[in-house]
Amino acid sequence: MAHAAANALTLGREGECYITGGRNLSYRESFRLIAETLDVKAPAIKMPRFLSVSFGALQSAVASITGRPPTVSYRMARIGCEECYYSPEKAIRELKMPQTPIEEGIRESIEWFRERGMA
Repeated sequence: MAHAAANALTLGREGECYITGGRNLSYRESFRLIAETLDVKAPAIKMPRFLSVSFGALQSAVASITGRPPTVSYRMARIGCEECYYSPEKAIRELKMPQTPIEEGIRESIEWFRERGMA
């Protein structure tokens, strides 16, 4: 994404927006790839939307009483249940944005967390 941001200064068109993401993955695909990289089992149970949103609402209500941030807020739960996919093709084409395989990004992220004792 840093390449795309730098290239946007010279290659980007004024007034245009660019999505500098990578491959679109569902949560299931994301969790599977992360689990494979960590050599652990991926979550097997899919939580129904109703339970996810209810949990978020409960967490938000508790947070409003305690003043502590919720683990999952109502808004986060609602957004997490949506299937939003966007294409980075315009950024790849116009900003010459390189693409790194998602598996490499996952490996590098896990290494970063491990180096800092966070995983």
